[in-house]
Amino acid sequence: MGLSDDEHEALTQLLCGPAHAFDATGPALASHLFFLFAADPAFATEHLLPLFRADATAPLFWPPYLRHPRYNDKLLAAGFLDSIIAEWARLDSLRVNELQNQFFGLVISIVSFAGIAPESRQTLLDQSVLAADGAHEAEFAQAVVYFLRADGVDGAEVWKRWLRAHLTSRLNGVPRRLNVEELSCWADTVSYLGDGIPEATEMLRNRSIGLGDRFIRPDFPEGALTLYGPVLASHFAERIRNSSPGDYFTVHQVNELIDAMRNTLGDAGVQPLVHAVTTRGFIGGSTDQRRS
Repeated sequence: MGLSDDEHEALTQLLCGPAHAFDATGPALASHLFFLFAADPAFATEHLLPLFRADATAPLFWPPYLRHPRYNDKLLAAGFLDSIIAEWARLDSLRVNELQNQFFGLVISIVSFAGIAPESRQTLLDQSVLAADGAHEAEFAQAVVYFLRADGVDGAEVWKRWLRAHLTSRLNGVPRRLNVEELSCWADTVSYLGDGIPEATEMLRNRSIGLGDRFIRPDFPEGALTLYGPVLASHFAERIRNSSPGDYFTVHQVNELIDAMRNTLGDAGVQPLVHAVTTRGFIGGSTDQRRS
């Protein structure tokens, strides 16, 4: 149906008007990009999308949009995908960490769900590693962990669609060498990958991966421990053996991990972790065997 002539004229005048009017109305329009595109794709494509791409206006438009980002394949195809790719180079201008995390979440959602070309998906993922000389690579990997933890996300499908190929590239140092912090975050995705768990753990085995500073014990999806308990126990035991107790938070997370796994696997099932904890000197929580 599109905007009426009066609405089209009023919005165009606001966007082309004095700087103070633009600064006031631009963010409001940016926050409603999805709805304005749905109402009038031609108007949004001509007048709004270029403002997300231009260096002079992008810092004004991205923050309000990222508060509640929405997209569909048509919006991405109209040019918004190119703006998202370009925004990787300006990500430091989003000085609020919450906004950077929102951007990571937007990218992860697109590569996981959107009907974009494989080349575009690869470009988005490569930029997570290349932008700012790799400054965001660990944060992006951690954002993938939080994405996989969310309700309604099928980790096995994410693994098959892009995560397996991306992790393979990262382990091979493509498009740049990965660091220890990023590697630890990728290892944190394993618990959420469904029938991809055995393959992922095998890919990560014998790589001296510790728990890392960002480790939070996994919220195991239903069936993960029942189906892949021994594999996951071996995975986490190896990571504990490659870690030091560090601080109370790390020790607490490790003990919560053991308790969570013990509830399904029993005392015998968590023995590899208990042995690793004892060997590495993790003290401060319950590693005692408990029988019902």
